[in-house]
Amino acid sequence: MAYSTRELSRLLRRLGYEEDRKRGKGSHVRFYLEHDGKIIRVTTVPRASDEITPGTLGAILRQVGISQEELQAIRARRFTEKDYLRKLGLG
Repeated sequence: MAYSTRELSRLLRRLGYEEDRKRGKGSHVRFYLEHDGKIIRVTTVPRASDEITPGTLGAILRQVGISQEELQAIRARRFTEKDYLRKLGLG
């Protein structure tokens, strides 16, 4: 399933990720997940508005620690931030 940069960024925000406005370079934006005042996960998403390539999407999902199926569940609002934190052992 194809994802645009805008949609993937929105789905990451649903999981609690925030955009690091200081660290994003021109063509990329960095997202981080903070828990108890500590940054525990970081990923970088290309800023291009078209489709994210399958290899890049796979790398982002590995960094975030979710599968394609879980990403689709986030899109359908069946997998929430609370579920994600529980999966990471934080909730």
